Amino acid sequence: MELENEIKMLKTYIGVSEAEELITIKFNSVKKDIDCSFIIKKTDNFSKLECMLYEKYPKYKETENFFLVGGNKINKSKTIEGNKIKNGDIIVVAVIDD
Repeated sequence: MELENEIKMLKTYIGVSEAEELITIKFNSVKKDIDCSFIIKKTDNFSKLECMLYEKYPKYKETENFFLVGGNKINKSKTIEGNKIKNGDIIVVAVIDD
């Protein structure tokens, strides 16, 4: 019960309605230099999550990247839900070499 109240307070604090579902996404990179997690709404575009990643790892902003979840390439213009990304999924970041 206490945990549920804390989750409600957190959602209120960050401006998320109670009906919206938050999920945790983990990033790893092929080069093994990325290892981080983010909490995001399922209805957000993947591009928002990509920007969050680049804030934490700015050197990746300068490269051309693609993202994989469960072996499938992620469409950056679709939502998290539209890309069939689920809570706890691991997204692999790969750089396209020139």
